[in-house]
Amino acid sequence: ERLAEAEQDLEENSQALRAEADERLESLQALFLEEQERHMELRSTHADLAQTTQDLRQQIASFIAERQSRQNSSDDAIELEEVQARLEDLRAQAESSRLELQAQLQDLRLRAEQAEALAESRESMLELEAA
Repeated sequence: ERLAEAEQDLEENSQALRAEADERLESLQALFLEEQERHMELRSTHADLAQTTQDLRQQIASFIAERQSRQNSSDDAIELEEVQARLEDLRAQAESSRLELQAQLQDLRLRAEQAEALAESRESMLELEAA
């Protein structure tokens, strides 16, 4: 009878241990499935972050290129303004030189006319003296 009780106790303990093991196994399987789901979510999040990072890098590169282009345009505009100002200075200098040369030419013409008049008057005097 003790043997039967011991076998009965052993059978009950064995069933209890099996039930506990099954429970733990189910719990571990549920945890494993949760972890797999989290892992998949993390992979998806990582892929999203990688894509977002790539998009941001492209936006930054575009922004930098656009800013550089605007800076170059701005530099070109400043350089063009400087060239235009220099050209205006050169035009003013050319006009000043033209007016100065025109005045000198007028002065030379006047002197030439005076010299011609003087030469004619000397010639007339010489003709009068010779006659």
